[in-house]
Amino acid sequence: MAIHVEWDNPEKTIIRFDFAGKWNWYGYEMAVGEAFGMMEGMRHIVDFIFNLTDSDSLPEGATLYIKRTLELSPNPSTVIVIASGDPSCEALVTLFARIYKKLGERLMSVKSVEKARALYDEPAPAAPKPSPIRLIAAR
Repeated sequence: MAIHVEWDNPEKTIIRFDFAGKWNWYGYEMAVGEAFGMMEGMRHIVDFIFNLTDSDSLPEGATLYIKRTLELSPNPSTVIVIASGDPSCEALVTLFARIYKKLGERLMSVKSVEKARALYDEPAPAAPKPSPIRLIAAR
């Protein structure tokens, strides 16, 4: 198989797909099925890194397959980060976000696996501090 699937971290919050050389959508669906099986029983969000740095170009139909993956994910919050230096991947993510607005929020593109990991390592934004101004209702 030209797509290898494994946990990317010991906390089991990221599954990495390593795409090598030429691959097809049948192999992709098998890999996604394997990843969904790995997610079974997890009570936390599991995100994906698609490592396309050693891959040939994307086969036709990528937007439909990625859409299907996001829709069928056992976790409705799963985010996919595509790691590729190929400008066509960035264009795909931009197009995807325009076509599928809500799902587009769950798809990103970066140039390397290290940059993908860094996205997940960023702390969540802090909750806004309460305003010191208090409103008092008149009676």
